[in-house]
Formats: sequence, structure tokens, C-alpha cells
Amino acid sequence: CIVAVGPNGAADWARIYMTDSTDHGQSGLDILKLDELPGGDIMLTGTARQALAVARLSPNGLPLWHKRYVMPGLGFALTSISSLVEPDGSMTVVGQVGTGDMSLVRIAGDGAVVWSSTYTMSGWQYPMGMVKAADGTYFISSSTNGALGFLTHFNSDGTLDWQKRLNAVPARLQ
Repeated sequence: CIVAVGPNGAADWARIYMTDSTDHGQSGLDILKLDELPGGDIMLTGTARQALAVARLSPNGLPLWHKRYVMPGLGFALTSISSLVEPDGSMTVVGQVGTGDMSLVRIAGDGAVVWSSTYTMSGWQYPMGMVKAADGTYFISSSTNGALGFLTHFNSDGTLDWQKRLNAVPARLQ
């Protein structure tokens, strides 16, 4: 369910979205993030049935398209994710899959996959934040069960550049 609230606190519109009947008791849709694009469209990012779920909605909440992506690599579940949405509706999503692997996927504004990669990391790293630098590269903060922190740098094509271990859990990237 999504409710758009106007400046005076009154509901402008409300919509209920249904998942399909193939869930059969598995984890349904968990909306993790809503991003409003400059033209008013809304990008909805979350997880559904242990996969990445992305939808683009019109300014009044009507679905323009929706896709479900199984993250690349070995594993059985997509747990923690962080996403970065661009003004044109394209996005980059990082997720922790399987036994601690980190997957990145770049999605165009129409929902097509541009590139995707999976990397074996040291321990179970849960993505906590992501920023895109002016040169198009990505910095991702992650932690291992709240004990250790990591800062990872990926090139603009999703290839791993470097990773540094931190003695503290990164709370925010800016």
C-alpha cells in the first residue's frame, strides 16, 4: 500500500499493490525504498520471493512497469540491499546474497539490465550505503553482523577496484 500525502496532510491518492499468486507462503514484497524522479515518476525498490523487485510508477501511483531480478551468483536469498536511483530512473543496486557474496546490478530507466556482477567477500557483508562519485565509480559501505566495517570501491562498469577493512561500522556515506 502506498499513500501520497499533500502539503496539508490530506491523502492525494492511495493504491494497494498485489503480489502474484506464486508466493505460496514465501516472503512477499518488502518495499525498502521509494525515490521520486524529477518528472514525478516513482521508483520503488524492494525484495520479493528472495529476489530484487523494482517498479516504476506514474506520479499518481499507476504501475508503468515492474520487474523481478534474481541476483547473479551462488546463493539462496537476497537479504540486505542498498540502491542508488539516478534522475533518469536508472539505478544501481547492491545486495548481499547466498553465503556473503556481494552482487551489483545496474538497471536502465526502462528496467533492462545494463550489467551485473557478483563477488566473493570476506564474511557476511551487509550493504549499508552507496554513493556514486563524479567519475561514475561507486563507494559501498557494509558491515559484518555489526562488528566490522568495510568500504568497497567499484568501477563504473561494476568491476571491483578495492576493499578496505574499517575498525568501525560505517553509519553513512556522503
